[in-house]
Amino acid sequence: MPKIAYVENRFQKATLDIIEKANRIIDDWQAKGFKLTVRQIYYRFIALDWFPASWIDDAYNAKKGLPKGTKNTLRNYKRLIDILVIGRLGGLIDWTSIEDRTRSLKGMSHWDTTKEYLDSVRNAYRLDKWATQKVRFELWFEKDALSGIAQHIATQDDIDVQFFSSRGYNSESAMWAAAQRLNWYREELGQDTVILQFSDHDPSGIDIGRDIKDRFDLFNCPVTVKRMALTIAQVRKFKLPPNPAKENDIRFAGYVEKFGNESWEMDALEPDYMNDITRKAILGARDEKDWNAKKAIEDTQRELMKGVRVPKFGFGAVRRDMSPNVVFDGESGLLDLADAAATIGKQVREKWLAAGKPIGLVNVGVQFIYADQSPESHRKVTKKKGGKRGK
Repeated sequence: MPKIAYVENRFQKATLDIIEKANRIIDDWQAKGFKLTVRQIYYRFIALDWFPASWIDDAYNAKKGLPKGTKNTLRNYKRLIDILVIGRLGGLIDWTSIEDRTRSLKGMSHWDTTKEYLDSVRNAYRLDKWATQKVRFELWFEKDALSGIAQHIATQDDIDVQFFSSRGYNSESAMWAAAQRLNWYREELGQDTVILQFSDHDPSGIDIGRDIKDRFDLFNCPVTVKRMALTIAQVRKFKLPPNPAKENDIRFAGYVEKFGNESWEMDALEPDYMNDITRKAILGARDEKDWNAKKAIEDTQRELMKGVRVPKFGFGAVRRDMSPNVVFDGESGLLDLADAAATIGKQVREKWLAAGKPIGLVNVGVQFIYADQSPESHRKVTKKKGGKRGK
């Protein structure tokens, strides 16, 4: 856990108290496998009433139309941000413990050797164990800031569902693409889809579920949209801190009639609670016998892939006129990539057939090869079924 000091600071006792409490929240969430945003830390402070009484400013609250005595203000949110910044710069808060989910570096993956690549492929190898289930689930989160929580929940090995961040109301392009995907599940696999939907409890957040269902209906896509959070029952159960509902939202009047002029954010809800209710909804509807059978095949195939030996590729004096399909082998000269693929494919086929195990599709890095078929017959199969062809 890197706590690296870049600036020397002499912290006041009140500031050190805030930093110590922030670290307690961070440690608790990290132990559960979650990373936090600053806003999630802030809402834990509000929920636990950990800000000092001196942070109450009723003159400010009155000016902003906030309840008397509240600490849940934009001013205090910015104050906490400042403390977290100087805490990290001063070496008191782990630099990796707080993430910015809106700014990230993207690019292509690279490996030093083909063995490293095959190892990564083996570790990432998954069967679509939902393909033979009667129902399929997706997680849809309104807020991109909570995508880290969505990813943690969705990518657990025994859950393995897709997740999506809409960033508010969905675009027409995203909704149309989703309708094509879910209709394919229904028409080709005979599966119904349930969208587990998460959004703020505010005028727009409450309406988003209705909007999703209406637009799926427009695209002739039968789907079940189940609101998982945030609900008024959850707000009351966990006594979540309120915010004023936005009066400039065109849905404000209808919202106020049902819930009053207060709203609540998803960020205030504990992520392990979101995880628990999601797991309960998914596991309660799944055919475990079918799932476990697919998981056994997946584990066997992944284990068998460990025996694949990789030709030794070297990087030498490569001529400019060399074909891009040729690599330089330090021991035997030039080696065609197709030959390398055939070599690896033969090893996979022999090992799997000897084991007498069910056979699936293996990505060996050069081309896709069926372990029980030649590359030529695989091309025929994929062309007939419309699958992805090997290179």
